Amino acid sequence: MPLPIAPHGLRVALMSEQPHLDEILRFLGRCAPPSPDPAPPAAVTSAPSPCTTAIAVTSIDGRGAIDGTSGALGNATDALLFNTLRALSDAVFVGPGTIIAENYGPVEVPEELAPLRAQRGQRPYVAMATLSRSLDLDTSLPFFPGADASPRADAPIIFTRSETELPRQERERFHRRRQACEAAGARVIELPAPTVAEAMRALRTMGFSAINVEGGPTIYRQALLEDCVDEVFLTVAPTWVGAGPATFGTPDGEGTPPTPRTFTLAGTLVRDSHLFLRYFRSRSH
Repeated sequence: MPLPIAPHGLRVALMSEQPHLDEILRFLGRCAPPSPDPAPPAAVTSAPSPCTTAIAVTSIDGRGAIDGTSGALGNATDALLFNTLRALSDAVFVGPGTIIAENYGPVEVPEELAPLRAQRGQRPYVAMATLSRSLDLDTSLPFFPGADASPRADAPIIFTRSETELPRQERERFHRRRQACEAAGARVIELPAPTVAEAMRALRTMGFSAINVEGGPTIYRQALLEDCVDEVFLTVAPTWVGAGPATFGTPDGEGTPPTPRTFTLAGTLVRDSHLFLRYFRSRSH
């Protein structure tokens, strides 16, 4: 059953137990490219290209996790939307802390979404990327393909700072860490300025247009401060947590007050008291 169209072109519905894939894709704005078939309803707003999308879940008191992980805040619909979004992205960008807490590994593209990726001109795989200034990473994590992996196009990408900028006494340790990451199958790329914005630009240069930012709080905050985010998918869970990190981070010695970022609501869904919101960045031209 198609989702009803709400006033002002927003989609508001209680999704069925097993929503059709087309229904999900229309809400996410990830439909197939235009074809001779009838166009989708006017309320369906496709994601811009290129597009950096922040995907987050939050409690009603603004917390992003329970006992260190975000999964307990979501429900089955949240997992379905999240997994569909990431399976249709070009790259997933996530902070080292979240890689550890959520045990991040390669993104699996479901069989039913592989043809849509091909229609959209995307690679058959989703790249994984992170930003680590220290390269102090546990190479036994699923994020790394492993020492026995042969060089591959979908090797995880680690952005970091330039070794030459480090004090001489720290270079040897940094170099050893870099070698360990590369030996575990990762691709390490130095950036002149190791920021989220520079990492996003580097990914675009590498041909990754649809980038998902999946946390954690520090990465979300940096991406918003540096105005990298074009689209937000936010799940509001009907849960009061009472403690823990704020979903979108907290100020950390920032001298100048941040510039507010304005977003426009593009769609909503409701399921089991969870609210799913889709926003676009409102930019003045």
